[in-house]
Amino acid sequence: MQREILEWYAQNRRDLPWRKTCDVYRVLVSEMMLQQTQVGRVLPKYGDFLQKFPTAKALAGASPADVIVAWSGLGYNRRALFLQRAAQVLAREIPSDLRELPGVGEYTARAVECFAFGRDVAVVDTNVRRIFSRVFFSGKGTVEKIDEKVRAAVPEGRGVDWNNALMDFGSLVCTAKSPKCGICPLKSQCLALRKGTQDAYLRVAPRQKPFVGSRRFYRGRILRLAEEPRTVSVIAKSIKKSPAWTEMLVKELAKEGLVKLSGDIVSLPTSL
Repeated sequence: MQREILEWYAQNRRDLPWRKTCDVYRVLVSEMMLQQTQVGRVLPKYGDFLQKFPTAKALAGASPADVIVAWSGLGYNRRALFLQRAAQVLAREIPSDLRELPGVGEYTARAVECFAFGRDVAVVDTNVRRIFSRVFFSGKGTVEKIDEKVRAAVPEGRGVDWNNALMDFGSLVCTAKSPKCGICPLKSQCLALRKGTQDAYLRVAPRQKPFVGSRRFYRGRILRLAEEPRTVSVIAKSIKKSPAWTEMLVKELAKEGLVKLSGDIVSLPTSL
């Protein structure tokens, strides 16, 4: 499997800017941006963000307002503040356990270990599990069994290429829907293809409500409006919502540190 995947990757790898660095901070920026966000949305923001905050020290000392504005468009804006808090730690030292960094969990820690330090660790997400579930478990298998197989498959000395290859393979060939089995280099060994159970791993997610009109949508609108200090009533009028409902959302954002509420004035925070 390793040979087929790595040979496929050599011919089909995606040219992504964060793959051209092993700087801990820059790798972390990419991983935080890629959480729950598609590559296509991250690509234009990654370079712009690093141009504004090229180092951990630069981000650590920035105004949170500037960080939130630079993050705008990626969604899940709390990640921006987590990233800034993580940068404040990195500006002093790199912790031995990266999970000590704010906003960094098991997956992100392992991704940074691999892509920044070159360690042969498995970076396991849903896309990687889908590949191994199909090839070895006919589209089934428990998370524990699948992850055990993934961890054992990392080729010595090729961890970076291997994890990048699996990500590209899951995005381009072994996709969640309509996998391209006809051109798959693993088709001769894939149990799911043999049994016709490629869709067995497909997890049916609850239908999401449209983004426009959702709470996330209005939270984003409020953040953009808060780039200039405004009253809750002015914001409510701008987003065409009641003052009471708007105030509730503003207080929610303030509790998360994303806005500053001084009396009735809403603005972006100037300090963490």
